[in-house]
Amino acid sequence: MSAPRKPFEASIDRNELAAEGAPSLIDVHSDSVGLIVNSWLTRKEKITMAETCQTYNNLFQPDLDKEAKPLVEAALHYAAFGKKDELNELLKKHRGLIYKRSQTLDIRGRIVHGSVYRIALGAKDWSPYPEKFEEMVEMIESHMRKFPDGENEITLQKAEQFPKGWEEEERKREEQDSAELKKVFAAIDQSVKDEDCAEAIEQFRAYLKSQNEIKTGYHFNDKLLTEAHALYKGHFEKFGGNYSRKNKLASDKVLGSIQDRLTACIAMAHCDDLMRIADGDRALSRKLDVEGSPFFSPGLGVDHFVYSYYTTGVGWAVGGCGVVGGGGVAWTTYVERKDETSPISNIPTLSSRNRSKPHRA
Repeated sequence: MSAPRKPFEASIDRNELAAEGAPSLIDVHSDSVGLIVNSWLTRKEKITMAETCQTYNNLFQPDLDKEAKPLVEAALHYAAFGKKDELNELLKKHRGLIYKRSQTLDIRGRIVHGSVYRIALGAKDWSPYPEKFEEMVEMIESHMRKFPDGENEITLQKAEQFPKGWEEEERKREEQDSAELKKVFAAIDQSVKDEDCAEAIEQFRAYLKSQNEIKTGYHFNDKLLTEAHALYKGHFEKFGGNYSRKNKLASDKVLGSIQDRLTACIAMAHCDDLMRIADGDRALSRKLDVEGSPFFSPGLGVDHFVYSYYTTGVGWAVGGCGVVGGGGVAWTTYVERKDETSPISNIPTLSSRNRSKPHRA
């Protein structure tokens, strides 16, 4: 019978481990192996070994995930906040981030799930004129296509964000949104003074904020703002015309509260002038300010809304003025153009066999 192996004692001297009688790696606890070997290998070498077999993956992947976590967090943040240039630079250095899935907070505090590409799709951050200029979705796709499996990964992530049955779920949300919107307009219509509909307005705001976690589908129902513009226009004369009490409530508190829930890229389109974006005059500048103040100011939905139409410019508006009519036209034109260039039509359902091999950041 052979002599028992020497008990292993961790050493920081790699030469000592090569000495005569040194223990075999089978005697070494996996945590000790990880501490020693991880210190010897470059990140690229660890990635290569982690993809070799399950044993090496178990050994190196936790360390790789820990190293990648800040990069993944930054990438998802950039996608959710509409920071296209910052994300582009990060993906140039770490292309594998396009495969990473997790969750982050968007610019309005919603929890959004997915990869950078899925988050951009959910926010509708694509170009209304992709043949002329890129927005977030097209930029990310250009990075994905640099991988051999890029086209398959694009299709896969589309199917993840918009899985089978998502249209029905979206239809249910649209119906509920519409019902809540009609309820608050009815309360304003029936009011004699502001206090009569104050509770209904607060309930509407609370309803909008209750949509605070999005795992699939769109992050924001843009049809809600379309219907709000239409209801405002339809009630304008009945509510008393320019600067009336009821129109002030409808514009400042209802339209403004809906604008307060926009995704970053849609808010940016408002800042740049909706009609000019819809007409293909320019790509998004990615700014989020109106007249030098933040679009998402504390007063949005409280004492003002944002108008965006090139005959009147872009700025704050207070008190139910007729400029909202032009803003409604600009918004509808913008939404229709974005729908025409939607990248999510005809999404196939993919089986697990089609799923891409994991890549490291």
